[in-house]
Amino acid sequence: MKTHMLLAAATLLAVSGCGLDDYEKRMDVERRRVDIFDKEEAHLGGFVEAPPSRKIKNKDKEEDVPAWPFEVYLRVPIGFDRTSTPEQYEMGDLFLYRFLCNLEKPAQDKPDVKIKEGWNMFVACSKVGEMDKKSGTFKAGELSQGEFQQRILKVLRKYYRAEYKKSGRDYEFPYSLPKSEKFQPEFVKERLKDNKDPPAVEVETLEFLPKDKDSTAFQLYFHRNGANQIAVIFQLPEAATKDPKFVPGRNYCLKSLDISENAILKKNEYVRSHRAVPKKTAS
Repeated sequence: MKTHMLLAAATLLAVSGCGLDDYEKRMDVERRRVDIFDKEEAHLGGFVEAPPSRKIKNKDKEEDVPAWPFEVYLRVPIGFDRTSTPEQYEMGDLFLYRFLCNLEKPAQDKPDVKIKEGWNMFVACSKVGEMDKKSGTFKAGELSQGEFQQRILKVLRKYYRAEYKKSGRDYEFPYSLPKSEKFQPEFVKERLKDNKDPPAVEVETLEFLPKDKDSTAFQLYFHRNGANQIAVIFQLPEAATKDPKFVPGRNYCLKSLDISENAILKKNEYVRSHRAVPKKTAS
């Protein structure tokens, strides 16, 4: 992939008739861009697709309401699905969507994908708003950051009870103060239009580890951009929280996150850039 892209770039630069120094500089920029592209491709799949809209009863009629109130650009780690499961988990106006992981690839003679138990990604979105002091309620589709985080914990427990009800297990999510963390996207500065470094994805994180080492862990990442807020959650076996294969993919996933007005532009750019990548042929 890298050789193909660099050769294409070299051909274009040669045709343009630029000087040797300029040519070498441009090739260096292109080489670094391709290096970043290849690293992302090694750890990430495509971007998540918004779940289907929900039917909401409004007086005497039903209305279609988008599952997410804004565009979300988020590339999944390798092995995770881009589309959510049909079921959704709700807590009031908050809806949690589940994206399965199929890290255990099926054999060619067994086409059924074996879902890796205990590995999931969840996404929930909400607009940011404050509670009305008189009514003690939020506007439809809005939550404060604190309420958003509290409801995420409640709906996760609801999910866990439903998923593992046969075993009779429960999971405690004692609320604690989240930690701040930043995920800086990789970039080639010479390719930036305004010559400014892209902003880091700032998140608040919570991690819940089970008492039983054979049980599941949850890693929660909360991100806000203006009036938009999102939670990206990973469920995985406790023993895999520092897995050298999973951790880089999770980090690249969070580096890709964008819920600003640029999210749709990044989706379009992803589609455009991947059309130019030759498909791998079977060996």
